[in-house]
Amino acid sequence: MMKYLHLLFVLTIFSSELLACSFASWEPFEPTLERWKQNPGPAQLDKASGGEYWESAPAPVVLVSEIVRATYKSGEPCSDAGLILLDVTLPDDSSYRIEEFGVYLRIQSGSTPDLIFPDIPVIGRIEGRKMTLLFPWLDSHPSRQYPLDLVLEATLVTNGLNIGKPTVFHIKQDNS
Repeated sequence: MMKYLHLLFVLTIFSSELLACSFASWEPFEPTLERWKQNPGPAQLDKASGGEYWESAPAPVVLVSEIVRATYKSGEPCSDAGLILLDVTLPDDSSYRIEEFGVYLRIQSGSTPDLIFPDIPVIGRIEGRKMTLLFPWLDSHPSRQYPLDLVLEATLVTNGLNIGKPTVFHIKQDNS
């Protein structure tokens, strides 16, 4: 009898996990608080040129690669989720690596249907020179959805908590 109760328990756990949605989205950025090793700036590399002696944390380059809204179609897993996919890179002239930074996002204007963006710096999946951040949220039924029209500010944060220059970008849902 105990074997059957154990089997029932295991099946219950696995069946409930299969019904849940799981997204590889973002993780909190955990700074080490070690001093940030800055790279030489243009003034160090070429005495005749102007510019910074030490290269500052750059402003990120942010691309909104996808916006998906909930469909609530019966039988489709995760059909109640909205998704925003962002690609974050560094400017071509930066000598830093994207792995050296967390990304802090702040809404400048617009209204969100749920708490989409965390209020802490985050990191995402890194491939080459690009960090991909996925932000899922529990979206409204399509009949109650309003188009997203957000202005956000993205700022890079170093392990030593140095803050870079901000980039302002637009998330605008295309209804076509």
